[in-house]
Amino acid sequence: MMIKLVTLFLSAFALTACIHEKRQPTYAASAYDLQAETLFPYTVVDSGQDQCFDQSPQAIPCPPTQQPFAGQDAQYAAPMSQYLNNGDGTVTDQTTGLMWQKDATQMSLTQAEEAAAHANLGGYSDWRLPSAKELFSLVNFSGRQEVSSRQVVTSATDAAPFLDTRYFEFKSTGSHDLNAVFATRTRLANSELTRGEVVYTVNFTTGQLKAYPAESSQERRFSVRLVRGNPDYGKNHLIDNGDGTVSDVATGLMWSTLDSLRPLSWQDALKYAENLSSGGYADWRVPNIKELQSIVDYRRVGTGKPPISPRFVTSPFQRESGEIDYALYWSSTSVKGIAGAATIQFGRSPSDALLASQHRPEQGLAIPGVQHTSLKGHWVDDGLHAPGNNRPQKHFVRAVRNVH
Repeated sequence: MMIKLVTLFLSAFALTACIHEKRQPTYAASAYDLQAETLFPYTVVDSGQDQCFDQSPQAIPCPPTQQPFAGQDAQYAAPMSQYLNNGDGTVTDQTTGLMWQKDATQMSLTQAEEAAAHANLGGYSDWRLPSAKELFSLVNFSGRQEVSSRQVVTSATDAAPFLDTRYFEFKSTGSHDLNAVFATRTRLANSELTRGEVVYTVNFTTGQLKAYPAESSQERRFSVRLVRGNPDYGKNHLIDNGDGTVSDVATGLMWSTLDSLRPLSWQDALKYAENLSSGGYADWRVPNIKELQSIVDYRRVGTGKPPISPRFVTSPFQRESGEIDYALYWSSTSVKGIAGAATIQFGRSPSDALLASQHRPEQGLAIPGVQHTSLKGHWVDDGLHAPGNNRPQKHFVRAVRNVH
């Protein structure tokens, strides 16, 4: 315990010591090349995106600073996952400190919990169902979606899974095939948002984090991949710096306390972050999707408050119905194969709380904490139409920077 306290103190001291360091944006793949000994207990690994995009599905040359669409995911590097095949049915990510089951099995959630409790794989008996944050660390956005002309995700021969299949077994025949939907232990109990318990899942065909009813029916089976190691992964340790910024000692990321305070297009969100000067820093950027998901607080889902620490200011807005709600937030991560970017939902569903009892089996529930692919264009009445939805949805942004 004393060692942990000393380590935490030193980490906090290191963050405070560099609070007033100013740094201009660097658009280079090696800008943030951390070595293993400098990794944080909750190291947010790179998204895997290596191309730049505008508002179309086609890749573009990465633009220089202050040019349109500058500052997106592929222009900033983060620690890469360093997978090691242990040769015993397990794979270790040496960056996150998590050890994974190499293959996957389909089963009900009850069976999954029993399997985790009795697993003895690779000589270890401390396996668990992964949390949403642990499982999302495996998503690789070099994957590619394919969509129809109506913006419906389809399976296609040139689609690619959002998972490193050199190390992990994965088979899927389509975006809504439950073979692709992996269960987590992150749950939402019965609340005003749902009827019955809900489980958060990751779909490695689409790269999306969704939620499904957690009924124990034998008809409802999910893919399961167990994890062990690094009990601190996914646990934030936030420090309010008192200057409009919040530092996360666990991840080494510093966040703007305020969001954009108004809805923005994806292009304008990139420009907003690039021009932001907060806390005396000039190297703000739009977070990639894994960084954005790292500050979601799933314990606050269903409370009527946004799923994020109250240390942050989260702007509300009023829907046409008069209801006060919270927005989707942009990431800098584009989704290949579609003219969209990955976003996290911090409010209720655009379709006003899609209930579990009304949900179609092949679709996830739109509740706070899930991830969407939002179109980058098509502005209507100061809102943005999400794929498959004819109602405008607000998109805000919260800037981030690295603490060095």
